[in-house]
Amino acid sequence: MTPPSAQEIVEGLEARLRKTPKLNKPLEHGLLRYQLALAYVESPLGIRRVNFVKALEALNEALSLFSPSEHPIEYARSRNALGVVLRELEKKEDAAAAFRDAAERLPDATHRAERGGALNNLGLTLSEVGRPQEAVAAYEEALRAFEGGAFVRQHISVRRCRTSGPSCSMLGEGRSPGSTASRRRWRPSTWPSKCSPVPATPSTMPLP
Repeated sequence: MTPPSAQEIVEGLEARLRKTPKLNKPLEHGLLRYQLALAYVESPLGIRRVNFVKALEALNEALSLFSPSEHPIEYARSRNALGVVLRELEKKEDAAAAFRDAAERLPDATHRAERGGALNNLGLTLSEVGRPQEAVAAYEEALRAFEGGAFVRQHISVRRCRTSGPSCSMLGEGRSPGSTASRRRWRPSTWPSKCSPVPATPSTMPLP
């Protein structure tokens, strides 16, 4: 089966949003906004900065609908994705704050890999804004989150990022860029630009 194109993905999500009013279904609407943001970021079409601005708008809308207390994981994942977008838009201090917030909200016991991804993103961004000691601390914490045989690939990627700085590239969940599985399940495991941070994969996020 041929995977949907980037345009089809965006159009499909926008159609679902029109049928999911946020007043009646705020959580479902927020999830769709989050997915739309990921689709804009991964889209090879149009002007890259314009796509990221649209992603920023969608994420801000999603975050306004997710309660940090009632939807803590959805909120944390959106904050991590927000960090990716802000970093691309050269708002790196704000991006670092978003990554740190996401990492603090993701519980290590149940979402260790996602927390490790947020910490790696934080390390990348701190290294870019001239805060190397804080960056190393974030990388070390990410390495601890990725300990164990299940996270060998992520562990290697974080080590590479720690030594190479902004020139590294990390792939979440070991997927290749633009993989069919990633697009089909709306997983932001890879991003199109070299060395861009990797939002944690929402593998347990319910779809509306």
